[in-house]
Amino acid sequence: MPITVREFRMTDDLADYEIALTVGWAQKLVDFVPEDNRLKRVTDRLIADLRAVTFAATWPRFLPSAIVSFYDGYLNGKRDTTCVPDVVKQVNRRLIGDLANQLDPDSLAKVQAALLNIRINTHEIDKTSIELPVQDVWQSFLENVLFRHGVWGTQRICFAAAFSAYDNFLLGATRAAFRQPTYKRPREEPKVVGHLARFLNEQLAADCWTEHEIKVARFVRNAIAHTGGEEQSELRELKHHFPVDNKEIQVLAIHNNWLLRLIEDRVWRVAEAVIHLPEFQPKKKRD
Repeated sequence: MPITVREFRMTDDLADYEIALTVGWAQKLVDFVPEDNRLKRVTDRLIADLRAVTFAATWPRFLPSAIVSFYDGYLNGKRDTTCVPDVVKQVNRRLIGDLANQLDPDSLAKVQAALLNIRINTHEIDKTSIELPVQDVWQSFLENVLFRHGVWGTQRICFAAAFSAYDNFLLGATRAAFRQPTYKRPREEPKVVGHLARFLNEQLAADCWTEHEIKVARFVRNAIAHTGGEEQSELRELKHHFPVDNKEIQVLAIHNNWLLRLIEDRVWRVAEAVIHLPEFQPKKKRD
């Protein structure tokens, strides 16, 4: 269930932070768009941006797992631990050197035997399995308000970055279709849809910009980018699933996964619609 720290809300379910593109989606898109197609550069940039978003948004899930992996490796023998007995060996040599002139041969032999036993027991540490549950590490992080604040901020930033990557994809596709590298999108929604409809069918053009879920995501991105996350009337009038605390939109990890699925759908539909259009084919070489 979500927990709230003042106006900073995040989910305490570690599984929610498994944020990723659908397995195989990016590679499928890479393989689908030919290298010489004018959409290629646009899709490659989108994929790079979305992968960066997923890596950043997933860090709360990765951090506890990385700590457990490190702990498990060095204490439970799943990593090279030869450095431990090597340190003990160096200490042993120093002790023997210091005591050589202070003890009789029998006493010195007993000390050497004891030190050898310590080295053997040091190796045996690796054979003792000590469990460190990931959930325990996660709960310890949740007790730190700075950590929770960082998670809250990261999810907002990643949401804005993901939608901006999609926004740039549509802009890049339009520039490619119009063959106008400096094309600027109009502010009015009908004009944007009209421009998209010049190379997409009207339904897909609307689905990419004014369909309800896309509008919700776009208005949330706009609020994060332009009003510090404060919910504006344009978003308030739409039915949406984002919590709002003190007029501020709260972006949870589940919202980033929701947005990625939405982007994947629209991008794939656009790619299928334009891949064979003359506007997206490479310029013919002159003889």
